Amino acid sequence: MAIASLSTTSKYPYPSTLNIGSFHPNTVRTLQKNPKFRSLFNQLGFGPEARKVATESLMTIAADSGMECFTAESHASRAFLETTNAITFTDEDMEVEHPDHRRPLYLMATINGVQIRRALVDTGASLNLIALSTLEAVGLAEKRILGAPMEITGFGGSAESTEGYIQLALRVGPIVALTRFHVINSEVSYHVQLGRPWLHKHCLIPSTYHQCVKERLNGRPVRIPANHNPFSQGEVNFIETTFYDELEPDDESPMPGTPGAPILEKEEGGEAQITQEVKKLLAASFIKPIQHPKWLSNIVPVKKKNGQIRCCVDFRNLNKACPKDEFPLPNIDLLVDSAAGSSMFSFMDGYSGYNQIHMAAKDTEKTAFRTPIRNFYYTVMPFGLKNARATYQQTITAIFHDMMHKEMEDYVDDIVVKSKIRTGHL
Repeated sequence: MAIASLSTTSKYPYPSTLNIGSFHPNTVRTLQKNPKFRSLFNQLGFGPEARKVATESLMTIAADSGMECFTAESHASRAFLETTNAITFTDEDMEVEHPDHRRPLYLMATINGVQIRRALVDTGASLNLIALSTLEAVGLAEKRILGAPMEITGFGGSAESTEGYIQLALRVGPIVALTRFHVINSEVSYHVQLGRPWLHKHCLIPSTYHQCVKERLNGRPVRIPANHNPFSQGEVNFIETTFYDELEPDDESPMPGTPGAPILEKEEGGEAQITQEVKKLLAASFIKPIQHPKWLSNIVPVKKKNGQIRCCVDFRNLNKACPKDEFPLPNIDLLVDSAAGSSMFSFMDGYSGYNQIHMAAKDTEKTAFRTPIRNFYYTVMPFGLKNARATYQQTITAIFHDMMHKEMEDYVDDIVVKSKIRTGHL
């Protein structure tokens, strides 16, 4: 069973034997939008008419080969998926053994460096809510609550007043953002409720059936699974515990202000590592503080293999407003073929190469982003910008144009120096 998935069946009938000129124009255009096709055609210098003829010829050869995975329909479907921001849920995403489950969607989250077990994803909620007991458990004082009380209406029409609202740095999976919560002084099964404001802000698609949330971050799919054990044995008073096969054992010293032990261990150095990374960028003059930015993005901490934190910035909104630089990236297959026959290679990586290219002065403030200490903007080209890779490739091509495809090959910031004979390598 697949939910929200795309069908691979074309509405256009194709004969078993395909001939050039028998293809529907939409199918050919869809294939030509495929990044791999486009890169190959750019490398070969094909014009629009040549691209069309080449695409139809390749489709004919693939169809004549008799392999189903190379039919025109599957090609078009695969190309469509690669050129859109489609998000699909399949049986492989299923986090629960029994498909007839009734579990709510609880995620793990982090507030003030403390992990919480039950961040309830509720697509029917128009507000993000946090229980007052949760604020106390994560060590935040009530004096941080802002605004006036507001009356909210829950399920069944019952009205309740909030204590005000609070701005908190919330981390869920790879997503870190300043989030507004309305505070309620009630005993509820969740610790925080993430409603439509949070879901829509980060372009998230939840599936309570599959027990996960999905999005596309910088063009790559991101999947956040549900917490399989959101309740402890001391919280059997909540009716939702009947939906779970196992309950977590009670902690010996539960956090004050909460029933049982809903709050997990404090994360070590998460915010401290982000602050340290920001200070490194500031010391290197890669970023500068800003007070009144017109654009403001969130940071996304990414853990490296060595356990350190790399601060990436979510530039999705900025990228939507920027035109695409169509400078082609090298075709990997052509680079491999060009390196064939060499007997010795030296591999080099352009360490912090992006940061050697300065931003245009008029555009620097558009790269503004928020951190735990204050807001900053980049003075050099950061990761995550739509045209960063194309800009870097143009720079490398301009520098090494007389050596490329002879003594060296390059793909963005990865460089290979090659030699036919070992003695002439150095």
